[in-house]
Amino acid sequence: MTYRTKPDWFHQHGNKMTVENVDMEKKRLKISSPAANVQITRIELGWLVSWEIRHSQNEFAKGAIIFNSKDLRHAFTFTIFGNTEFDMHLMRAFNADAAVQGKFIKKSHFLNIPCPGTGHDLDPNISIMIDENMQEAVQKLLKGFDD
Repeated sequence: MTYRTKPDWFHQHGNKMTVENVDMEKKRLKISSPAANVQITRIELGWLVSWEIRHSQNEFAKGAIIFNSKDLRHAFTFTIFGNTEFDMHLMRAFNADAAVQGKFIKKSHFLNIPCPGTGHDLDPNISIMIDENMQEAVQKLLKGFDD
């Protein structure tokens, strides 16, 4: 696959993220690399997207946010998308194709959850290079959910 130049806010370790596990019964997807992981789980309120980044043996950052199905779909597909004026501002300011303020920003295959960062170590956000396996796994999870 050929990708455009990565945005400044994307951390290079996002290139190492792969689908680790898809559990359709529990409606759960885990995407991981040696330094980070993201887990997407269906909950009553929507989709809990939680992540952990290991900076060193003793240092890490964790976070979690709730996506609705529409936001999750747009985070993992190659569409131009923004719900609000704030989302559009974020897209213009960071040269992105899609954004939902406080949830994600995306340019082509480059995804950051929940926001842009510096692109360097110690950022509390997670970068993911979206591949076909991730897209397929997310589409499977979303089947039948339109919240």
